[in-house]
Amino acid sequence: MIQTFGHIYLSIFFKKLFQLTEQGIIYNDVVYSWDQIQKIEKSFGSFLLNLFMYSRGCPGATIYFDDGKKMRINARIFTKQSETPEFDISGFFTSESKAFLQFFDFLDNKIKDRNS
Repeated sequence: MIQTFGHIYLSIFFKKLFQLTEQGIIYNDVVYSWDQIQKIEKSFGSFLLNLFMYSRGCPGATIYFDDGKKMRINARIFTKQSETPEFDISGFFTSESKAFLQFFDFLDNKIKDRNS
């Protein structure tokens, strides 16, 4: 199972970010296993914070790999290839797409499996 994820611009232009496999992540033609992910920093941008002008930037995450590379994910425009970003009720308030939330649930499970 290989799934392609990326950012979609203007609802029509898809830019591939990485491919997800059972063994790990393929980013910039380099295969990273789950053990090669050093840390994940998730940043929160909230609709309410934006509304009151206290924005800390757009929501997303940065994944750091053991070779020093890092991958930035913008949660608002993150989606699977051939899909448009969809938001549920919580996504409306956090500005995080369903694909972003599903990816991080999957990633959390892989990291927990690695640590156990």
